[in-house]
Amino acid sequence: MPTDIPPKKKSGKREKRVKGVNLENFHPSTKVKALIGDLMQFSRTNPYSANYDPSSIEVQMVDDQGNTIEDGATKTVVFSQWTSMLDKIEDALEAAGIRYERLDGTMKRDDRTRAMEALKHDPGCEVLLVSLKAGGVGLNLTAAQRVYLMDPYWNPAVENQAVDRIHRLGQTRPVTTVKLIIENSIEDRLLEVQKKKTELANMTLGQNYTKAELLQRRMEELNQLFQG
Repeated sequence: MPTDIPPKKKSGKREKRVKGVNLENFHPSTKVKALIGDLMQFSRTNPYSANYDPSSIEVQMVDDQGNTIEDGATKTVVFSQWTSMLDKIEDALEAAGIRYERLDGTMKRDDRTRAMEALKHDPGCEVLLVSLKAGGVGLNLTAAQRVYLMDPYWNPAVENQAVDRIHRLGQTRPVTTVKLIIENSIEDRLLEVQKKKTELANMTLGQNYTKAELLQRRMEELNQLFQG
């Protein structure tokens, strides 16, 4: 006899966050504070920002007639592998009055396009928050001049691929990349794992390793990551 087959559950979609921060209860982490401290320096020099402060500009450019030349916004891309981290950064940017857009894997194609266009064409939009995996493929983020990696990823190639979205063909300005790492933490040890994985990849080009050898290497990485 046929049995009733329960319907498949639909995968839950991430609910849209309600923006707005209660400043009295807002206590950003050390890492987020460091990020906002850096971003605020550039926000103060942006004539299109609510934080604009002409007195904070150390060198002012002028044209042949002595008229002030406004350099415009310094655009920044912030990567994290955790949407919860992007949520915390959103709150901090709201509190600091820094305008931003967000791009992650839950968004529709039109919303992604709108976020990238804002970074490129809206001088008031200074920051684009991007989930690391969503930022690895098919994006052109050459409008940015600064990149922040909020947390190290196990595979350094994923980070490199994401940062390449800013360095790709069409970029005409120097790009600064900043990794924010908590000292004496698992993040510190993960950097060593990344370094060894990169060295191994460079050494093994053109060589074939067995599954057993690759598994042994992975166990060594895990031991190093969780030692101490």
